[in-house]
Amino acid sequence: FRQEYPADPAEAFLATGRPYFNTMALRKIEVELIKSPPKEHRGSLLWDGKGNPIFDPDIYADVTIYEHPVPKDAWANRYSIGADFSEGVKKDADAAKKHSGDSDFNTAFVWDRVKKQQVAEIRNKLDPDEFGNQLVLLQSYYGGNMSRSYYPIIVPERNSAGLTGIVKMRDVMRERKIPTSRIYHQMVFQRYH
Repeated sequence: FRQEYPADPAEAFLATGRPYFNTMALRKIEVELIKSPPKEHRGSLLWDGKGNPIFDPDIYADVTIYEHPVPKDAWANRYSIGADFSEGVKKDADAAKKHSGDSDFNTAFVWDRVKKQQVAEIRNKLDPDEFGNQLVLLQSYYGGNMSRSYYPIIVPERNSAGLTGIVKMRDVMRERKIPTSRIYHQMVFQRYH
């Protein structure tokens, strides 16, 4: 009935064909999210005078925190960070151009492996090197209370813009004495027959 006579566009989409996901479960999640949307904190991550990352609230900033890091957590490797670099925009571009549709967005998310949920994200149009610095800030923010060898691993995209960002991340990590092994790298093994 819903496929032929949907009450709204969402119902029409969910009721068509043979969907891969359980449509009743999706509707239940949608209702729960409408009743109690996730609490988010928007702001920027900055280095303080002592070299520690701090969260500076600002509703217009590009960092969204759904859950701040667990304080004094002893669970090593709790968080991981995925990142997708864009080409960014020219440094001399004005603010209107930086937020126009001329370029893709950089995106990153922080995954809590204990709770199995996303706890933070970044979405902006910074140049790849600036975004790389921001990723190390995010990594330090979510790993700040444990040994640096247990900081969240960053899994960046490895394309042309991603390579620029990875070089910047490596430089900032060396500067801050964070092991560069916390950037994911793929090892290729040769097979001998």
